[in-house]
Amino acid sequence: MAYEQVQRARNTAAILATQGGAAAEIVVATDNYGLVVRDGATLGGHIVGGHEINAQTGTSYTILASDQGKLITFNNAAAVAVTVLQAVAANNFGNGARFWVRNLGAGLVTLTPTTSTINGAASVALPMGGEALVISDGTNYTAIGVGRSVASPRTWATGSNAPNGFTDQTPVATEVYACEIFVPANTTITGIAIRSGSVASGNVKVGLADAAGNVLKTSASTAVAGAAGVYQRIPFTGGAYVAPGPATYFVLTFYDNATVRGSTHTEGDFGAGKLTAQTYATGFVSNAALAPTTFTTALGPVASLY
Repeated sequence: MAYEQVQRARNTAAILATQGGAAAEIVVATDNYGLVVRDGATLGGHIVGGHEINAQTGTSYTILASDQGKLITFNNAAAVAVTVLQAVAANNFGNGARFWVRNLGAGLVTLTPTTSTINGAASVALPMGGEALVISDGTNYTAIGVGRSVASPRTWATGSNAPNGFTDQTPVATEVYACEIFVPANTTITGIAIRSGSVASGNVKVGLADAAGNVLKTSASTAVAGAAGVYQRIPFTGGAYVAPGPATYFVLTFYDNATVRGSTHTEGDFGAGKLTAQTYATGFVSNAALAPTTFTTALGPVASLY
């Protein structure tokens, strides 16, 4: 890290103090103009202010001594592995060293220190929208902030958290049904729980779309099961989805027959609609129609996240 000593004023020694018998000094880091406090005898120091952003777009990165005082952002659709040097003075990550991290992408960002722990664990993960201030105590790290998930996804349902007005749905095997759901905070979604109607028959696929109708996650074709009024859990393929919030999403259902009866909303003031002329074997295709902005009765599936 490059340093530039604070300019001395005439005959006054530059901001100097005595700490443990050594001359302490405050200098300016020329790479981000943060104030750096050091003891005058040990190489390096701790940045206590700065304004530079280090924007990373790859799938791996190592936090460097020069990242102290910076905001490091990560933006990738895939998972990002971040290595943090051991929290010791020899690495310029002694007691008081700090940096900020923020995940701007859909991929989970995992911070893993070398030897040291972070929040008492081997690593911490940031979902999309997650951010943290990471501070060293000279041995280990503490991450303040991290994610902002505040509740179980099971508490969030299509339409509202206490849906009123629903009935059997008679699906068409070439139609995908979509219903709005609001996610108030970052959360991890394993799949969709759909409310069964009066007839269990054939197979169903479920999915999750964003506010533009882009399909984010889908399930495998699953046999419809359960008595009327029972919620059937159907997991996403490829693992859970880390959903940033607050944000609006859409639950999707796709049945392969017209005999089955699902549950559908008959009243509400939220998006509920369908996408026609689809092929069940092909599955879900991103389309703006999967993010309806108006309510159409008897189309939106009654479902919750889990």
